[in-house]
Amino acid sequence: MWKNYIKIAWRNLWKNPIYSMINIGGLGIGIACCLLIFQYVAFEFSFDEFHENASDIYHVSWSRVQNEGEPSVNTATGWQVGPALAEETPDVRRYVRIHPEYGSAVVSNSDHPVKTFEEEKVYYVDSTFFQLFTFPLVYGDASRVLEPGTLVLSQSAAKKYFGEEDPIGHSLDVTGWFGGEFHYHGVVNGVFKDVPTNSQLQFEFLVPMSGLFQQSEYNDPSTGWGWNNFITYVQLRPDTDPVEVDRKFTEIYMRHRQENFQRSNVRAYVTTSPFRDVYLNEDLALYSFAKGSSRAVYFFIIIGLITLLIALFNYINLSIAGALGRAREVGVRKAVGAQKFQLIFQFISESALTVFISTVLGFAIAGFVLTTVNSLADVGLTFWLWKSSGFWFVFPFLFFVIILISGLYPALMLSSFRSMDVLKGNKGTFKGGSRMREGLIVFQFAISIVLLVGTIVVYKQVNYMQHMDLGMNLEQVMTVPGPKLIPDGVDRTNAVETFTQRLSSLSPVGEIATSGSIPGKGFAFGTNGFRKASADQSEEIAASGTSIDTSFINLYGLELVAGDIKNRSYLVPEGEPSHILINETAAYSLGFDKPKDALGEELSHGLVIGVLKDFNWSSAHHARENTIFYLSPNNPYISIKLGTENLPETISAIEALYKQHFPGNPFQYAFVDEQFDQLYKNDHRFARLFVVFTSLAIFIACLGLLGLATYTTRQRTKEIGVRKVLGASVSGIVALLSKEFVRLILLAILIASPIAWYVMNRWLQNYAYQIELKWWMFVGAGMAAIVIALLTVSSQAVKAALMNPVNSLRSE
Repeated sequence: MWKNYIKIAWRNLWKNPIYSMINIGGLGIGIACCLLIFQYVAFEFSFDEFHENASDIYHVSWSRVQNEGEPSVNTATGWQVGPALAEETPDVRRYVRIHPEYGSAVVSNSDHPVKTFEEEKVYYVDSTFFQLFTFPLVYGDASRVLEPGTLVLSQSAAKKYFGEEDPIGHSLDVTGWFGGEFHYHGVVNGVFKDVPTNSQLQFEFLVPMSGLFQQSEYNDPSTGWGWNNFITYVQLRPDTDPVEVDRKFTEIYMRHRQENFQRSNVRAYVTTSPFRDVYLNEDLALYSFAKGSSRAVYFFIIIGLITLLIALFNYINLSIAGALGRAREVGVRKAVGAQKFQLIFQFISESALTVFISTVLGFAIAGFVLTTVNSLADVGLTFWLWKSSGFWFVFPFLFFVIILISGLYPALMLSSFRSMDVLKGNKGTFKGGSRMREGLIVFQFAISIVLLVGTIVVYKQVNYMQHMDLGMNLEQVMTVPGPKLIPDGVDRTNAVETFTQRLSSLSPVGEIATSGSIPGKGFAFGTNGFRKASADQSEEIAASGTSIDTSFINLYGLELVAGDIKNRSYLVPEGEPSHILINETAAYSLGFDKPKDALGEELSHGLVIGVLKDFNWSSAHHARENTIFYLSPNNPYISIKLGTENLPETISAIEALYKQHFPGNPFQYAFVDEQFDQLYKNDHRFARLFVVFTSLAIFIACLGLLGLATYTTRQRTKEIGVRKVLGASVSGIVALLSKEFVRLILLAILIASPIAWYVMNRWLQNYAYQIELKWWMFVGAGMAAIVIALLTVSSQAVKAALMNPVNSLRSE
C-alpha cells in the first residue's frame, strides 16, 4: 500500500513540475534558513557548556542602591570578596578571581628579544583556576600549575614565543600597566589547549594572582572591598539553593562594608548568576570577555520559524488551489471503495515525499552557503550541530511535525469531496478553501511587511549610531601604546615627552596627546563616591573618568564651555586638591544650575578647573556618564593627529621614531574611529543577518504568490478569452487578475503596521540614543510589498492577457 502511495506521489510531482518546483524550492529554502539560524542559535547557547563543573559555577555581582534610588549593577568585585565568601559560608566549595589586563601587556622572551609582542589576552587568576574551569592542560598539573613565580600559556602562544622548543622551564617577562608599570618574571609551568571559541573567557596567558599582589596597592586591606577590578566566580556545593546563597552573600558583603555604606545611605545586594547564562545576559557585561545577546538569539529563532512557516503555508496554499484539479481522482477512488483514512494517508504520503526532497535540498543549500553566511555576518558557524546525536534525535520529530503541518489540512480537504458530486462535474466552489488561501496570503505578507519595516529601522538605527555627533572628532587620529619597557635610570615621562617632540617635527603630524584611555575603550576608572567636598556622603553619585594631558582636549575637538587649561601645571602644591575637568552631565548631576557655577568648586576627586560640553565616550547603547578628567603627563596611550596625505610613509616614519626612542617595545597602532566602530560590530552583524533572512522570507512568499497566480490564470483562461473577444484590453485583464491580490496585500499592511511599530519600538529601547519611528517607514514597506506582489502576479497576468483568445477558448 505504501509503495503504491509513494508511486502516485512521485507521478503527481512530475505531472505538475511548476508547482512541484515552487513547493520543493520554497520548502528547501525555508528549511535551509532554519538550519543556518538554529546552527547559530545552538552555537550561542553552547557557550561554556564544556566545563565539567558548569552547573555549579556562578558569577558574583552586586547591586548598589543609594537613597532608595535605582540599583546600579557592578559585575566586578573587590579582591577580598571571593576569600570572604569562601571563609564565611560552607556553601562555597572554591572560588576563582580573574583580573583581566585592562588594556595590554608586553610579553617578552629574554632569550630571544625578537620574540616580544603586545598582548591583550592576559588574565591574573587564582591557583584554583584549572580546578574550577575545564581548560585541558597539555603540560602541567592542574593543582600546581599556577604556583607563585610561574605562568601558563596556550599552545598557540607557546609556539609563538618558543617555536617547536619545549616551553616548560623557560621564562617570560610580562610588563603591564596598573596606574604605572608592572613587571612580572615567570617560568612557564604549563601549557593549555587553545581556548574554544564558545567560551566567554578568552585568554592566552595566565599569571598567578600572587604576582599581581606584589603591587604595593594591595597591601592595604581597605582596598579589598572598594576596588572593583576583579571578576569573581564561586563553585557552590551540590543541592545548594542559589536564592538562599544570595541572601547569605548579601549579609556577608554588608557586614564588611556596613560602616562605609551607612555614611552613604547605601544598601548592597549580592547576586549569583549561573556561569552558563552570563554570556547571553546583556546586563552582565564583563571586560575582555566574549559577549552575546539573548535578544538577538530569540529574534533569530522567531525569524527562522517564520521563514519555515511561510514556506509551509506556500505548500498548503498551492495544495488547496490544486484541490479542484484532483477532485475527479478523489471521486473515482471513493466510487471504487477507497476509505477516507486511506485518501488521507495517500495525500499525507505525497506531502512526506515533498518534505523529504525539500529537506535534502535544504541541507544542500545550507552547506553550500555556510561559508558565505560566515563571511557576511562575521560568524564562525560549522557543521558540528549536524554531527551531534542530539540533533538527529530531535530532527525526526521536527520532520514529522513539518509533514503534518504541510499535509494534514490539504489531505482532509481533498478527502472530503463527495464522489457523486465530483463525478457529475459539480465540484463546488469550496469557499472554505478559498478563505483559507486568502488568510494564508495575508499572513505571509503581513509577516513580510513586518520584516521589511524591521530592515528599514535596523539599518537606519545602525547608520544613525555610526554618524551621530559624538561631541568629539575621531577622524585621522592614530593611537600607539606608550612604552612599557623602560631601561633602568630612564624617566618614562621624559622619554615620552622627547618622543612626542621629535614626532611633532614630522610635517603630516598635528596635535599629539596622551591619556589613560581612549574613546571606545571604556574609561580608566569608575567611582560611586563622586560628590561635592562639602556635601554629605549620602549625596554621592557614580562617575567614570581617565587621566589626560593638556593637549588631549584640542586633539579630540572637545569643547570647553567653562574654564581654561592653558598653561596649567601638572604639579599641584602639597595639600591642595588635584585639578580636574568634568562634563556638563556631571555638573548638572552635582546640582549646579549652570556649568560655569562648578568652576573653582572642590569635589571629592579634585578642584574643577574646567567644564566640557557633553560628548559620547562609548557607543549609542549607553547614555552619557558623569565624567572626570585628571590632568597628568604620565599616561599609557599616545594619540596622534595625522594628515591625509602619504599616510603609509607617515606611519613608517612614526614606527622608526618609536623603535628608536623605545627599543624593545613592540610597535602597534590603530585608528580611533575604526576602534570605535568595533563597538557596533554586533549591531552590524545583526543587521546583515536580518537583511539576508528577511530577503529569503520575502522570496519564499513571492514563490507561493507566483504559484497561486499561475494557477488562478489557468483556471480563468476561458474567461480571459471571452473578455478579449468582447473587447477587453490587456491592461484591463491584468488589473482584473491583480486586484484580488492587491486587496489582500492592503489588508496585510493594515495588520502588519501596528505589529511592526510595537516590535521595533521595543527593539529600539536597547539604545540610549535612537531614531524616531517615522510614518514613511511603514508606507515604504507597504509600497514595496505591493510592488513586489504586483511584479510577481503581473508576470502571469500579462502572459494570460496576451494569449490568442481562440486558443484560450479551446483550452477548456
